[in-house]
This record gives sequence, structure tokens and C-alpha cells, in this order.
Amino acid sequence: MDMVNPIDEMNRYEPFQESMLMKEIEDFYEVSFRTDQEQHIPLVLDKMEQWGMIEEEINEDLSDVVEIERIDMVAFIDKETYELHQFDTRYRFTVELQGDLQQIDDQQSIVFEHWNEVGEDLESFVHEIIAEEQQENEEDEDEESIQD
Repeated sequence: MDMVNPIDEMNRYEPFQESMLMKEIEDFYEVSFRTDQEQHIPLVLDKMEQWGMIEEEINEDLSDVVEIERIDMVAFIDKETYELHQFDTRYRFTVELQGDLQQIDDQQSIVFEHWNEVGEDLESFVHEIIAEEQQENEEDEDEESIQD
């Protein structure tokens, strides 16, 4: 999976910000967007282009063959830093491609961690994070085997 830029992901929904809801929960602002309306088909076409399913030139032609069942987006924004902490999406729609009707149901949950903690060497930083997670998993497995 390519690296996801949190700002780009949020900007995708900017034209529809009047349809968003916001509430405060614990340490976060929860910004959400839910729709099944035809006017939001550009979000589906943009997502299909991002996935490489379609090319930009044919976006307009597909507007008539997309039926949205639901699009859900929930973003959790840190109250203190205003950084995007978590970004959840679900795209469920039907589209006719090359004469075949296809139902797409894609869910993603992305958690953004380690803001501004990366030094000059990104590759070393990623290896350190992976090693830490593996060590935590091994410790958890050890604890579970001791309890059995």
C-alpha cells in the first residue's frame, strides 16, 4: 500500500464539508460524513481513480453507471495538536465496467502515529518501529503461554 497523506485524504471531502458532522469525544474531535446520494459520485470516481480502476479521462462517462449504497468517513482529530489521528472510510457502491456489474465494498482504517518523530533516515526509523512492534507481540505471546 502506498503511503497515505492525511491532508490529501481529508481534502478529498472538502467540497462536501457542509454535509459533515462534528462532535467532541474524549481527546478528539470526530468529524464524520455519511451519504448514499448521487451528488457524491465524484468521491467514488476519485477513489476508483486512486485505486487504478479507471483513468481520469473517463470519469465523466462513469457518472451514469455508478450507484452509491453508502460512503462513510470518520476522522479523529486530536483536540490539542489538531493532527489527524485516525481516518476510517467505507465505500460501498455498484458500477458497470466493460459491461459487467460490479459491487465494490472497501473499508479502511488508518491510524497515523509518530508525527514529527522521524529523523533524517526514514528507513531506519521504520525498521525500529517494526522491531518494537515485533518485540511487543513476542512479549504478549510469552505472557499468554505463561497464563496457560
